[in-house]
Amino acid sequence: MTEVILSGVGEAEVKRIRSALHSLPAGAITLENDAAAEGFVEALAGERPRIVAFGPELNGKDRFALTRALIELDPTIGVLIVETPTEEVVVKALEAGARGGLSPTSSATETRATFDRVLAVSRRLRDREENTEPEAARRRTIVVVSAKGGAGKTVVAVNLAAVIALGDRRQAAIVDLDLQFGDVATALLLTPEHTIMDAVDTTQAGSTALKVFLARHAPTDLFALCAPEDPGAGEQITGTMVGTIIEALAKEFRYQVIDPSAGLEEHTLVALDRATDVVIVVDLDVPSVRGARKLMEALDVIGLHHAQRYLVLNRADSKVGLKLDEVVAALNVPIDVTLPSSRAVPLSYNEGRPLVISHPRHPFSRGIRSLADRIVQAPVRSRRQP
Repeated sequence: MTEVILSGVGEAEVKRIRSALHSLPAGAITLENDAAAEGFVEALAGERPRIVAFGPELNGKDRFALTRALIELDPTIGVLIVETPTEEVVVKALEAGARGGLSPTSSATETRATFDRVLAVSRRLRDREENTEPEAARRRTIVVVSAKGGAGKTVVAVNLAAVIALGDRRQAAIVDLDLQFGDVATALLLTPEHTIMDAVDTTQAGSTALKVFLARHAPTDLFALCAPEDPGAGEQITGTMVGTIIEALAKEFRYQVIDPSAGLEEHTLVALDRATDVVIVVDLDVPSVRGARKLMEALDVIGLHHAQRYLVLNRADSKVGLKLDEVVAALNVPIDVTLPSSRAVPLSYNEGRPLVISHPRHPFSRGIRSLADRIVQAPVRSRRQP
């Protein structure tokens, strides 16, 4: 069975890729270089590979246009662009729907890791096609919380949503539930025509009607329901309205990431009650750690046991006195993902470009991808399961 098709890739690069993927069975990697032939894209899709890697030698054909056409025919195929990853190439690749890029200077280890990641996504999508489990049972509502502001909750939520969207185009949404000071639109460089204030009036009309109020993030195909511009407007939105919106979006999108305000106010509790997964963000600040412990205790007290929990330690390498083992001891639960402190994180946030897009190899981006993989691959727990 063909796993990987290389098209327009130079001879030296083909040898390098074959060497890096030497563990794949014989015949798993094939070459298809006649990009100018009629029906070329249809022929590629017909072979049902898991990955197609487009290089620059495509007989004048636009590799990004080929990417869009191929994914339109079969969205389970992962496309890689083999080229030096300049900013322009990365943006065009992501907008076309590619799942990543491969630099000609990548080491064998990096090459293998890139192909393994894209193969895993493709296999998951193929498995989903064949899975007889009801689609509704596989949909995920991921709520990202922190006890106190400043822990990096929104940065984690936005990057997590972006990386999930890249793996499952047009199937992910993010809801800015910080109705007073939400900043998801800024973090994604969006200028939304509508906000959640517009959406509350149409929730009874169904999920399709609700979708018109979402802003689309072009590089990732992530859809965002943004917070109102007026901090006081959110007072008009009740918990019942929030619940209806979350349930409607769950019918439209396979994944929704919810970014509420810090703490456990009414809207956050409504979201948590509908969550399949809860990401708790904490940093190496004593009040943040204490707050996280109280937050987890509160979730237990009010009976919110059904969701899978993930503990994320942000700025884990900050030199502020606390150590990782002290945080684990204080919280009495293991850390699932650690994210480094880096100047690149606030810079990307201020520029409105999630770091997972602008710097996908950054340690922070790798940590977010690790978190996304754990969430997406875990089974959805029943809300009745303690």
